[in-house]
Amino acid sequence: MTGSLNHFRNDMTAGHEDNLVAGDVLEQLYLARGVDLRGYRSSTVQRRLSRRLAATGCTTCREYLNLLKSRPEEYDRLINSLTNIERNTW
Repeated sequence: MTGSLNHFRNDMTAGHEDNLVAGDVLEQLYLARGVDLRGYRSSTVQRRLSRRLAATGCTTCREYLNLLKSRPEEYDRLINSLTNIERNTW
């Protein structure tokens, strides 16, 4: 999976280490739950991941990655956040 995330990492890297770690979060998600989100746009993943960071009180993706390792139930919340499609019902 590591090699397959290169496109995601390259798209997200604007010289920011935290963006690289966001790719690590996706890799850990894949390894832990088998969920492959490589097809998602990096901007979408970054936005939704930011929401999870805020909800858990984490300030960096690295901190969130450590939280995932210590609280496996957060994987399900992350999957729900990343795969939940919000639509207007006008």
